[in-house]
Amino acid sequence: MNRVTIEPLTWDSELFGYPVGKINLSDNIYTNKQELNTLLRNSKYSLIYIFTAHNQQETEKEIVSLGGKKVDERIILSKNTEEYSSFQNQIIDYSENNPNKQLIELALLSGHLSRFKTDTEFINNEYNLLYNKWIENLLADNKFTRIFVAKHKAEIAGMITMTQKNEIATIGLLAVDKMYQRMNLGTELIKKADTEACLMKCSRISVATQGKNTAATNIYVKCGFSIDSIIDVYHLRNSR
Repeated sequence: MNRVTIEPLTWDSELFGYPVGKINLSDNIYTNKQELNTLLRNSKYSLIYIFTAHNQQETEKEIVSLGGKKVDERIILSKNTEEYSSFQNQIIDYSENNPNKQLIELALLSGHLSRFKTDTEFINNEYNLLYNKWIENLLADNKFTRIFVAKHKAEIAGMITMTQKNEIATIGLLAVDKMYQRMNLGTELIKKADTEACLMKCSRISVATQGKNTAATNIYVKCGFSIDSIIDVYHLRNSR
């Protein structure tokens, strides 16, 4: 078993205004409590994300005993890309250089079950800061990222983001305005991202969603995705 280390998360730290780190235990079956205890006691981080393989009860007990709290089950899904030939709704590239109010609202809506939203110990507007910055960065990365919006008349009714890296496409944010749900927009946005990934010669398309977001998981499965893995996520805060 590899030695446990804390990876500094510069982006999160700068955004939140306090040091944030990450421990990845997802490849470990069992974690040495004393090693974790020593590592955390000497750490400089105000917040540490801990990722473990799903349902590792002994590891969970140790993390909780050290002050950690389980905040999410991260579900990773993927499929081979394919091209769809027709869409019932108007879905186009977002063409503005900056996110407008509708796009920002949809970005925030996409994370309504995010651990940054549901963890009540975030008290400094971290959720809004994170999702506002996320959509801004996606727009700035126009070489590798596409943002598609579903239009209903003149209004943006939904959106999806897709980033390409090598031959893999990754869906980041997906949301449909509550006024326009039950119009098949979510399914068509996913199929649009899938189609464009295929045309960009990506072999696979993947997405991560929250375990508690069963609606999102179901719609991805409906679109042909299958679950690759589940990762348990904990937040541990340094009380010093």
